[in-house]
Amino acid sequence: AVGEVYTNSAKEAASYYGDGDELHLAFNFAFLFQRWGASNFLRVIDEWDGLLKDRGWPNYTLSNHDLPGRHYSRYARGDETDRRARVAAAMLLTLMGTPFLYYGEEIGMSGRKIPRRQIQDPLGKKYWPLLKGRDPARTPMQWKALPHGGFSSVAPWLPVHPNHSVVNAESQA
Repeated sequence: AVGEVYTNSAKEAASYYGDGDELHLAFNFAFLFQRWGASNFLRVIDEWDGLLKDRGWPNYTLSNHDLPGRHYSRYARGDETDRRARVAAAMLLTLMGTPFLYYGEEIGMSGRKIPRRQIQDPLGKKYWPLLKGRDPARTPMQWKALPHGGFSSVAPWLPVHPNHSVVNAESQA
């Protein structure tokens, strides 16, 4: 079982590992808060491995539903954006441990701005403009180059990214 023990502390996340009533995996969200750079990622990996030692199996994730954007958007930098996203995915998928992909990461989905009138996230509605909500990472899966990304035949609760005609599962298959 994996637990979403939302903490910025790898030490605290590691404390949930164990036998019996404890967890097999506890999300370590440290990658979500790292600036782009090999040394930044290595520091997180070394800390996590050191905390777990023989105690448990590591896991890594680059995005989740509680942050406003996927790693594609977070590490975006002009012409380097696609390459950075691929390098981050390769790192995630080749590290020793269990990788967790947030839906859409496997096809390079990015976050998108959600107009205030279309925000669905209660936190975004309540705390606008200080917190614009988590909806940018919760847009519908882009399945096909169809209206609404092939997600639905009617307008979904959040708008699909305009790039869905190019960035979609069918075109990448």
